[in-house]
Amino acid sequence: MNKKNYVPLILSIGASLFITSCSQDDDIVEQSVRKTTLTAQQREIFREKLDSTLVKMYSHNVNLSKNLSLEALPQAYFEKNGSVKTSNLTQEHYMAAIQKVGNESGLNVAPKIHGPFTHTSHYQLLRINKKVAVEPINGYPPYGYYFSDIYQYHGFYSAPAEAITGYVDNTPTTQWGWGYRTEDAFQEENRGIVFSSSHYGNYMMMFADTYSMHIKTNMVGQNFSLTRPFNFRNAILEYNFYYITL
Repeated sequence: MNKKNYVPLILSIGASLFITSCSQDDDIVEQSVRKTTLTAQQREIFREKLDSTLVKMYSHNVNLSKNLSLEALPQAYFEKNGSVKTSNLTQEHYMAAIQKVGNESGLNVAPKIHGPFTHTSHYQLLRINKKVAVEPINGYPPYGYYFSDIYQYHGFYSAPAEAITGYVDNTPTTQWGWGYRTEDAFQEENRGIVFSSSHYGNYMMMFADTYSMHIKTNMVGQNFSLTRPFNFRNAILEYNFYYITL
């Protein structure tokens, strides 16, 4: 065989090896994809493990926040109905927890983030004449208990069944910032939002809440008519929701 015939032969062998290599690589990719594609039952198990992991990682911060006024700490805790509520958790917190559950479950997870999906929220009256403790700002009003109306800013988004969890961006996008995290603690350090989610078979609902109050009278009936932390009549808040799939 002369030298001119070597070239087509080498090219032919090289092409064959390249095709075989690509085929093997495709098989590896397909196998990887199959490993990370969960059935509905597997997703439910993954979600339960993820909820437990988040609570294990961040539930100790709940008491620290109450006792030491460290409200900016990431928090996660179970409600009485079994759902998980979170506060101050960022995308990084959720991704770390997902990778932890994936590693412990022997899954090669590749989380995908979808969003943002924006929900605009206006005030809605939640409680009338609730007795609340109010701390003065710049000396006013005097510290004490006041009858106040509580207003809620409720946001929500419906994600598909494939979502294993979701979160809301903690950064406010409007001039009013956030209200208070709960309807029971109206200190400045308690400003922020609380997030939760629930699965209903064909979809996952995500919720976010923050609160404001209208301080009306003190215990002896003196009128004050103050709003905190902003005028609820004017405030329009926006929640940016995200959901995560595998």
